[in-house]
Amino acid sequence: DTVAGQIRTEISTVEGKIPTSVGGQNLIKNGGFPTNTQYWSGNMIVSSHNFYYNGQKKLFSLQTTGTAEITASSNRFEVKRNTNYTLSFYALAGPNVRNSDVYFLGRKSNETDNFTFVNPLIYERRFSGSKAEYVTVTFNSGDNDSAYLRFDNNGSLDGVVAVLFFGEVMLVEGTTPRKWEACLDDFATVTALHNVTDTVDNHTRTIGAVGT
Repeated sequence: DTVAGQIRTEISTVEGKIPTSVGGQNLIKNGGFPTNTQYWSGNMIVSSHNFYYNGQKKLFSLQTTGTAEITASSNRFEVKRNTNYTLSFYALAGPNVRNSDVYFLGRKSNETDNFTFVNPLIYERRFSGSKAEYVTVTFNSGDNDSAYLRFDNNGSLDGVVAVLFFGEVMLVEGTTPRKWEACLDDFATVTALHNVTDTVDNHTRTIGAVGT
């Protein structure tokens, strides 16, 4: 009964994180409070920082001692053509980070290159080193059908490790930034979760019957 209760509690916790809004869901998989780098590619790792929830929650980081850029790319997502989208995230960077970029890299459905369209949403910006800075930008998707985001740490100024941190990456349709919520694909469906609950209950009843 204790195990079954714990599982039901965990399922309820997950259900509570699943977005319930019909429109404007987050297009970025594993964009906040990561435990791994699933759905991302590049040089990022999972980290923590005292300026971000007092180091109690995780975010991504790009760390380098070199002068060349290092990058982190999100999952590819579908977009509507010529439609407004809003990106929001938290970022902070060491004082020796040269600067940072965030790109929207798109393509049409009949194209096979990784991207044929480049929109620098943020270009050569120096993020705060004294706090986790909340960043938002609204842009138009242009003549694209799919895209991905790329975060760039543009290198160290002094040869010492230079770190760009970012987290709670949220991309939604429209012009209003929203507090981070998980992409629907990060979780099983509510129906599947209910099925697990039913299975746990059935096992609990079976175990109870055997024990009597």
